[in-house]
Amino acid sequence: MKRILITSDGSPSSAEALALGLELAQEQATPVTLVHVIPKNDLQRGPAFEHPEQDEVLREAAAAARKIGVEPELKLLSGDVADEIAWLAEHIEADLVFIGSRGLGKLQGTLLGSVSRAVLAKCTRPVVVVRDSQVAAAV
Repeated sequence: MKRILITSDGSPSSAEALALGLELAQEQATPVTLVHVIPKNDLQRGPAFEHPEQDEVLREAAAAARKIGVEPELKLLSGDVADEIAWLAEHIEADLVFIGSRGLGKLQGTLLGSVSRAVLAKCTRPVVVVRDSQVAAAV
């Protein structure tokens, strides 16, 4: 494996995707890219775009990676979340993409849209969707 891409948005399911992706990266000694995509409607330009380590979500994800000896590359992007993830996965030639799923269910996912579902549809690279275990346990 050449590179793993792990998406992060600070949610419990993305934390689980982060943990699983980092575990595999550590096990396989694979480089990791961590990405946080700020939706275009929430765009707040600031110094974090030039220095992704200043983004709170990426800072916390990077700390988790470093804690287990993985030094990640950090990417902070803005725009359509699924499009940006799919583009980055292709651009860095990721062998595997990890993303969390809030587990909204079929009706809510259809009404609200599902980033993980959109990433699955748009990404040409293999995608692992990790559902928040607390949501899965409650179903």
